[in-house]
Amino acid sequence: MKITATIIALFITILSGCTSIKNELTYSSCTNEDWKALGYKAAQSGTKVRAFDAVKKDCGENLNSNAQDLFVDGYSDGLIAYCTYDQGYKHGTDGLGASQVCHQDVGVDYKKGYTAGNRKRKSMESFISREQRELDNHNISQGEVRKGPF
Repeated sequence: MKITATIIALFITILSGCTSIKNELTYSSCTNEDWKALGYKAAQSGTKVRAFDAVKKDCGENLNSNAQDLFVDGYSDGLIAYCTYDQGYKHGTDGLGASQVCHQDVGVDYKKGYTAGNRKRKSMESFISREQRELDNHNISQGEVRKGPF
């Protein structure tokens, strides 16, 4: 019975993995930044494109005139690389909410992956719940009382 409890604990640990999605940008300079690379990295981390608005506000007139265009170009490239089936599947199995940056045409594969990953996560949670009930029932029939979550 200890092995079953260990397996259940392992599944819960695996299923509860999380990653955070950033909503702000980190940059070193308003004038010497590689805005295209920053845009790409922002999309890859799931940051919304509107995060650049804070950069415009912070930098004001010190911001290079083409910074926003470069940022958006990089962001577009990064979004295409980020909004994949595999990324959606990972978010679904990790129990994260669906990314808000993968929308319309660029998000079709992401949404398919997310749906499949979320379905797998729910299936695993259901399996773990059934195993826990069986373990509880066995322990009760053996006269044992569960003293914790496992």
